[in-house]
Order: sequence, then C-alpha cells, then structure tokens
Amino acid sequence: NAGASLVQSGGTLAMTGGVKGASRGTAWARQDINLGFAENARILAGQNINIEKYCFQCMAKTGGQLIMKGSPGVLLGGSVRASKGIEVYELGSDKTIRTLVSFGQNYLVGDQIEVCERESAKIRETVEKINTEMEKLANTDPRIHELRRRKLELLKRNDKLTVRVFTLKEQFETHIISHVRVDNTVYPGVVLESHGRYYEVRKMQNHVIFSFDQRTGQIVCRPID
Repeated sequence: NAGASLVQSGGTLAMTGGVKGASRGTAWARQDINLGFAENARILAGQNINIEKYCFQCMAKTGGQLIMKGSPGVLLGGSVRASKGIEVYELGSDKTIRTLVSFGQNYLVGDQIEVCERESAKIRETVEKINTEMEKLANTDPRIHELRRRKLELLKRNDKLTVRVFTLKEQFETHIISHVRVDNTVYPGVVLESHGRYYEVRKMQNHVIFSFDQRTGQIVCRPID
C-alpha cells in the first residue's frame, strides 16, 4: 500500500494493495498501472490503468483504458480522462456523487498544450515588461540593444510555440476509438464528456455502453449486446 506519497515507474507499476492518497498521493507510470484499489489519489499512466476493487474520488489520466473487472469494480467520484475509455462494473452511486469521465481524445497531448500555452503567456508577460523598460531608455543607451535582442529571441520562441500549439490541437481533436462500458449499473451524477460534448446520466441504467458518434457529434448510449 501507499499513502500520501509519490510512487513512480519508468515501466509498469504494480501494487498488490493500493493507494490511499489523502488528496496528495500520486501513482505514475510510463506504461501500465495495476492496483488493488485507489482512494483520493492522482493516477497517471501512459498506457492502461487496471484497478481491481474500487476507485474513489481520484483524478486519473491514461493514454489507454481504465479497466475495473474485479469485485465490486466501482468507479465513484472524482474525474477520469481515459483516451480509449473505461470498462467498469459500477459507475457512480445511488448517493448521486458527481463523477466525470472524459474519453476519446489524447489527454497526454492536452497536457502538452497546457504547458506550451503557459510558457507562451509568460513570454508575452516578459515582452510587455521589456517594452515598458525600453520606453524609459533613450535610443543611445547601450542597454536598449540588449533589450531588443532579448525581445527578438522571445518573439521567435513565441512564434514557434504558436505553431506547436496549433499542431498539438489538431492532434487533440483527432478522435480515438473508445467507449465507456458499464457491466452493471450507472447512476445519476455521472457526467460523460468527449470533444467538448457532455452527457449527464439522469436516471439509473443497467448494462449499457456509451460512445461518441462522430457523425452527429454527440455521446450516445446503447444496451450492451
């Protein structure tokens, strides 16, 4: 077991117990993560996340699937961003606890977009400060040449970031074949999201599968065959 700690692996991370994160514990792996349970933790995997018993009030992100095939196999509360979707036995609770599940997009690329946009914002802020400083100097002041050189470097860097963000956003909008499969019950309080479209579960349903219909641009629900 792990508590409010960081457990990480450059390959696969496997724990016979689980994580009681106290809102601070993190499990991170470049490949798969296999846990007995997870509670109030951050779970980040490049590939699949497998949790046997329950996942309670966690923030999970995976480039693959979140799979819960054990007993009771309950995903309850928190938020999950799973590129290829999730497969669980129960989703949500009859106590109507808000549970958000996003699927069908590359959320690891989404993280890269956020990093680039934060850096771009810092560059623009720095350029504004340079402009303010340059206004206070005379054109003959030797310091102004260094400020101009620094400003030019920052503007070039920002142009590259703008192109990178554009490319990443195109990748992020590409749909990944995925689904949210609930083998037993999904409860009100569950909200599904894909490509900025939302589906809120308003009544208890059994044995259903959700997917994103690219033709209509909506999340659809159907019984499991």
